[in-house]
Amino acid sequence: MLQAAAVVGRDVPTELLRVVVDLPTSELTSSLEGLASAELLSPSDSPGGASTFRHPLTQEVAYRTQLLDRRRRTHAGVAHALLAIHGSAVSTHAALLAHHFEEGGEHLEAARWHEHAGRRVARSDPAEGARHCRKVTELLVTVPESPDTLTLELTSRIALLEIDRLAGIDERHSRALFEEARVMAERLGDPRGHAFLLTSYGRLCGLAGDVRQYLDCAERAAELAETSNDGTLSFEMRAVLAHAELAVGRLDAARATSGHALAEFARLPMLRDALVRSTAPALCRIWRALASAYLGQLAEAQSDLEALLADETERGLEVLYGTHGFLCEVLRLQGDLTRAIPHGRRAVELAEASGSSFSRVEAAAFLGAASLAAGDVDTATSALEPALRLARARRNALWYEPRILATLAEARTAAGDRPGARALLAEARELVEQGRGWRLSACDVVLAWVRLLGSEAALDRAVVESALASLEALAAGFGAQVYRRMADIERARLG
Repeated sequence: MLQAAAVVGRDVPTELLRVVVDLPTSELTSSLEGLASAELLSPSDSPGGASTFRHPLTQEVAYRTQLLDRRRRTHAGVAHALLAIHGSAVSTHAALLAHHFEEGGEHLEAARWHEHAGRRVARSDPAEGARHCRKVTELLVTVPESPDTLTLELTSRIALLEIDRLAGIDERHSRALFEEARVMAERLGDPRGHAFLLTSYGRLCGLAGDVRQYLDCAERAAELAETSNDGTLSFEMRAVLAHAELAVGRLDAARATSGHALAEFARLPMLRDALVRSTAPALCRIWRALASAYLGQLAEAQSDLEALLADETERGLEVLYGTHGFLCEVLRLQGDLTRAIPHGRRAVELAEASGSSFSRVEAAAFLGAASLAAGDVDTATSALEPALRLARARRNALWYEPRILATLAEARTAAGDRPGARALLAEARELVEQGRGWRLSACDVVLAWVRLLGSEAALDRAVVESALASLEALAAGFGAQVYRRMADIERARLG
């Protein structure tokens, strides 16, 4: 009895121990009372009844003095007992199950639960999440290859890519993970797993600044989804594709992709039921609204985002912060700064609560731009400078680096620091020339350059006009009517 309890752990739930040792309740109670009298275990106040080892050394001795085979059988028994006792709620004990299955020698089951545990803890503790996911590969070395092992090899690497996105991106490490996982996906012939691998890796590349790679991955994932006859997968991949198209400035395509997906969603009740817990429909609505806004349809974009914000069924934290952030952007573009700034502040609050460094940088980019437009240089700078440091440290929000540099340059111009503004714009222009970051940032960089030129005491109208022409050409190439209007405003302001 004492040895079985030692395998269970320092704290020993009575019901779990009963299932493991397979004793009637009366006999189990008597044995526990005897161990308590011998001062080896003590009753605890845990709900449902439990005992605790009085001294860690007692548990250690009782554990280590068992024959290895017996100890393994008991670990396996504990794992299966946990499954039986907790039923549908067993996933909350994923790490414990992984431990007992691993010590019990059931490596396939251990790998399965390590992968599950890694996903569960990744957001709150990325390092622990990565440890669990790396365990999967270690354990499966001893297991004959099968569709189950290949699936776990694939999903654990996808999880590690997602953890990289949360904890900070190392491009070479992520590329190696992707190549390993791609081999697994191709051997499995699983379009769903392959599509999610592509979008995980592509999104990670995009956040690190390589938006072209993001689009390539998203397009390939959408193609795989279309061949799968899986409507849910097709919708989710279209939502990702619309985001990637926005990233490279394909505004008409992003609006069309998201609009088509949402039309299917509205038409098919079964699709709506299948996606009831997914954030993809709400994100698709956001991407359509954002594309509409830059295309010049600001009132429509505002209406769509406000409707999403009022929809109680879409209150996930990721969607909620994003809706506030993008509504701040749309209202700024309309010139409604009084309403834009509160949405920007709320986006920052929600992004902080999410713990995502990308969310924090994105929300700060929107609030900083709105604050600067309102003439509040200090607030803009205090939002954007830490965001830029965070983006560069984690390398998972470099998507916004050129835009943040351009906005900070405008803040320096407003503060009278023209040399500082020029230096920031030089950095931003170099990134744009390299094709790094959100492509519409090129318009922000040129616009900041126009405003810097316009602040010079000796205004060179030919140089300013050349910069305005560059802004108009960029805006025309993207179809970004909002930037064409900004060029008109700057030309009128400068006379």
